[in-house]
This record gives sequence, structure tokens and C-alpha cells, in this order.
Amino acid sequence: MKRPGPDRAFSPRQHRHLEAASIFDSAIDESTTSRPVVAAQLEISPQDLRRVCDPTTGRAVPLEHVLGLPDDAYRAVVEALADRAGLAVVALPSAGASGDDLRSLATAQREASEAITAALLAVADGHITRSEGAKLESECDEAIARLLAVRERARLAQREGVIPMTRRGAA
Repeated sequence: MKRPGPDRAFSPRQHRHLEAASIFDSAIDESTTSRPVVAAQLEISPQDLRRVCDPTTGRAVPLEHVLGLPDDAYRAVVEALADRAGLAVVALPSAGASGDDLRSLATAQREASEAITAALLAVADGHITRSEGAKLESECDEAIARLLAVRERARLAQREGVIPMTRRGAA
């Protein structure tokens, strides 16, 4: 029996059910962790995992199962949901990665400059190739992550009223 696609749903609820099962199943497929290991991590049987991934069984994808996925599969689910909402997912730099506000600002400026340079080089010949697109996406993700670190300092200042500038090695 062929699995029905999301375009074959008869109601909005069925459509969401099919889409959720498809996202969950695809995320597990993209994972480097095997399905039996994923099932064990979720504390369910491989048969139950198959039922959750199969939209024809009527089993919904429990949020607790999504939260229990291996990191790479979890990220694939988050990326699919973000893409569905027209959002992007980028990895944030580790908390206090630089510990220096001026260094963070300089790094954000450099990464943004590198992203713009990559974009200009990619479009210089009038088109963007697959490899240029991958490099450009990576450069943009780096720039966004560094800018988000700067934004977090701004948000902290808004919450606290005034915050001191951090400096690495300052006494």
C-alpha cells in the first residue's frame, strides 16, 4: 500500500497528521542513529516507532518523542518546522564564547563582511551554483549567529537597564 502524501489529506487535521508523521520520519531518516537505537532512546519498541512514523495508523507524533530524538534528528525537525513558518535556524555561538563585547562586535562585522563578499563573488558571473549556494548559506549562518550574540547583549541591557561592557582579561 502506498503511503498517502500530505496533498492527499481530506481535512486540515488529516493534513497536519500526515505532515507531522512525514517530518518525524524524515528526521529519523536523516539521523546518523539507526531506527532501533532511536526507538530504544525513546523507550518504545521499533514497531511503535514504525506506527508513529506511518500516517496511516492514526498514531499522532507525541511531543515527548520529538524531544527525545537524537540531536541531529531533533535539529532536522526544528529546521522543518522553522522552514514551514518561514523562519531560519542557525546555531548560536556558545555562551560567553568571546567574553569580550568589542571582540564580539568585531567578529560580527567580519562575518557579515565575509557573507557579503561571498554573495558578491557568487553572483559575479550572473548565476549562483550549488557549491556557491552552500558556501554562501554557511557564511550567512555564521554572520547571523554572531549578530545574534550581539543582539543578546542588547536584550540583556533592555532587561537590566544598564550592563557593563565585558572585556576578556579585564580586572
